[in-house]
Amino acid sequence: LPQSFSNLTSLTDLNLYYNKFTGIFPEILFNLTSLQFLDLSYNSLAGQLPDKFDSFTSLNSLQISNNQFSGSVPPTILNNLSNCDIDLSDNLLTSISWDQWTNPKAL
Repeated sequence: LPQSFSNLTSLTDLNLYYNKFTGIFPEILFNLTSLQFLDLSYNSLAGQLPDKFDSFTSLNSLQISNNQFSGSVPPTILNNLSNCDIDLSDNLLTSISWDQWTNPKAL
């Protein structure tokens, strides 16, 4: 994603599914602190998810299914997005620390 995305600080909904994106999770998205909906599903993103999801203080929906993310689910997803609809399915994720997840709305 272009660096100019970091200027979209008032953006609330971002739908980038089915775009054939490759590489790692685009960390520039963590600058978009007003996001309420983020969909990166059905791409070819890979690697470990960064532990920066606490930046998304307004997020209601995180859709990152059908990629190739691997490793464990970061604590900031577990601790900061417990009231968020989250779809992590069809990735290569290996573990979730259920004892760290309080009151999940949906998984």
